[in-house]
Amino acid sequence: MNQSALILRTALLLLLLLMYGTDARNHSISINPDVLVGEEIIVSCNAGAEGEITWFKDGKEINDEEKVLKVDGAASKMIIKKATMQDAGRYTCHCKFNSGHTDETEMQLYVYEGPSFGQTTTYHEFLEGTDGEVPCLVTGQPAVDVKWLKDKQEIPSHAGSHMRQLRDNKLLIKKVKREDAGTYECRAQIKGRPISKLLSVSVVVNAPPTVQFKEKEKKVWAEPETNTTLVCLVDGHPQPNINWTMPNSIDPSRHHFNSDRSQLTIRSVTRADHGEYVCTATNKIAESSATIMLYVFDGGNPLQNFTIGCRQDKEGAEWKEMQLSPTTDSISLKKLCLGSGVKTEQPVSSRSMTEGTMIVIVMVSFLVVFLVIDATCFYRNQCGLLMFIAVKIFGYKVQGLKLLDKGERTTNAQVKLIRISTLRSSTAGVQTKEGGQLTEVTCDKAALTKHEKIQPDRDLPNV
Repeated sequence: MNQSALILRTALLLLLLLMYGTDARNHSISINPDVLVGEEIIVSCNAGAEGEITWFKDGKEINDEEKVLKVDGAASKMIIKKATMQDAGRYTCHCKFNSGHTDETEMQLYVYEGPSFGQTTTYHEFLEGTDGEVPCLVTGQPAVDVKWLKDKQEIPSHAGSHMRQLRDNKLLIKKVKREDAGTYECRAQIKGRPISKLLSVSVVVNAPPTVQFKEKEKKVWAEPETNTTLVCLVDGHPQPNINWTMPNSIDPSRHHFNSDRSQLTIRSVTRADHGEYVCTATNKIAESSATIMLYVFDGGNPLQNFTIGCRQDKEGAEWKEMQLSPTTDSISLKKLCLGSGVKTEQPVSSRSMTEGTMIVIVMVSFLVVFLVIDATCFYRNQCGLLMFIAVKIFGYKVQGLKLLDKGERTTNAQVKLIRISTLRSSTAGVQTKEGGQLTEVTCDKAALTKHEKIQPDRDLPNV
């Protein structure tokens, strides 16, 4: 008896589990959780068994028969023709099965608007070195997050960085560089949902043209009948247009340019090609140019002509000129300038005195003055450099000069010359009276040289 009751209870329990488990397993809702404003919403609820299905939004039953459509006893649909932001919320499908069992399932419906970029400009030009701002005008509901990307990499928004995103979603580029040019992306995403849009924005960095020649000295030398090339290095954005200005007109047979006209080749150079060449680069930002000088050397130019001029030799008279051929070897001035006192014009030499020439002239002048003074000293006083050379080298003996004996030399062994004058001076006519007698006194003196000393043991001549 007890065993039969146990078997009956077990069978009943299995039947109930099978019944309720099947109802729960087949109960489901089918819907796309993210819906754009204005779209149609269809929410399907499949109970898997016969029963009564009821719809709830945020806990309140939906009684609108236009929205709720019963498919059969085991399924139901809720239809919203045009979704609005108010249709977003938590929806519940509640099923009461015929067996008496109840079950429900729920889901969150998101309704969004946008994101939209409105009138956002997608092309910007900035001048190199200036600050650039790139706006991104985004609208959307419920809320939109904006991020800027370059080369698929998110741009950080750190203060002080070269690029950063401002609070109004603008992209700030500090002191724009040439390498900042390119395509940027503004990504707008509904906050918390995988709904996003991208807007591509082009940034162009303009720069005024810069021009320079390949040669640093801005000079080029060429010989006649040779080929020479002038290279003009140009940079800027947009790409500048290049034009050349030269001493003579462009000859297509001799003047050749490359594709962008930055390189000029002159074939078979002539004297007419001598002069300044100007390379000018122009774009919509500015214009710039550079100049280079082409010198043509032919090893001496043949005389083409010469000019002769004359004027009367009086104040205010004007010069009259006549141009002659290089083969002229004579000319009559009667036709050119009438009257007497004809004065021909002397061409001014273009050569200037060099520094070396001036030094030589000064040295020669000093030498001449020195020789004049030394010669005067030699002939008048027997001194100077010439006197030294004559005595020491050539053994020249000068009358009236003698060397002191060794015993008469000074303690510093200095040899002194004593000049003995051959002239003697006398003082006569001085008479004194002594004891009634007249006495005549005569003083004979010998001139001493400048450096002569009177020896202590030497007697003066008696008077």
